[in-house]
Amino acid sequence: MKASFLEIVQHVPATTTMRELVTKVFALRGSGVPVESLHALPCDALLLHVHLWGDPELDRATGERSFFTGIRQAPACHSVGGDFLTLFAVLTPPGAVALLGGAPMDGLDPCVTLSRVTTLDVARSLERAVCAQPSVELALAEFARWLESRLSRRCVIPQAAWRVARVSSELSLAPSTKVGDAAQRQAVSQRQLERDMQRWFNVPPKQYALTAQFQRLLQVAGREETLLGAALEAGFADQAHMNRAVKRFSGMTPQQLLRAATGPVSATFRQAMTTHARVFA
Repeated sequence: MKASFLEIVQHVPATTTMRELVTKVFALRGSGVPVESLHALPCDALLLHVHLWGDPELDRATGERSFFTGIRQAPACHSVGGDFLTLFAVLTPPGAVALLGGAPMDGLDPCVTLSRVTTLDVARSLERAVCAQPSVELALAEFARWLESRLSRRCVIPQAAWRVARVSSELSLAPSTKVGDAAQRQAVSQRQLERDMQRWFNVPPKQYALTAQFQRLLQVAGREETLLGAALEAGFADQAHMNRAVKRFSGMTPQQLLRAATGPVSATFRQAMTTHARVFA
């Protein structure tokens, strides 16, 4: 669905050293966008986003417009419309750990201001960097440079946080992986891994794996003739297991979710994310 009032601005792919940490950097710019209610779906992608709204101004770098979205455990709804400009970075689990410097997420909302999980100075430095640019293209390039600098800095990060990142990456690639097996490969008990996942990503490993499996279902559903075929390709034991997962993560039945009308903002965002995740229904 193309909309003349929405534009995706892509940045060049992350450098080779960054590709294991950042999978996508882009901006979404809207002008006079009709108000749309967005149904946010849980996914295994983590996002850093900066909301600039209208023309960026340096003196608006308050540290309150930069956000980090972790792993949602339930769907959420919010509305968007009017004029806006938002910069996005799609992070891998290791990228998220590096961005936050090993700060824990336990007990926090899925979407928080960046200053809640880093510091106010860090959030303000990001906003100053992008707000000072005269165009969205330059702001996006500066956003990527800031991100690379942040991710490549030297700092002490707990080994348990890196362990969580490794396991999360494994579960994203193979959601059917048994948690006990993943824990054994990291030389820790399953219970310890569960505590670590809860502390650093605010989600149990089984929930993370199910989220990744749900996202895989959304990707394969379009090329399968039946819901059962999609369920099996996504790794569900049967259609009943898939139905429960879809209901839990979207509040809909599989038929309702896959046939839901897609608004222009949701469709444009999905196009920008490409195959990394379906964030909105």
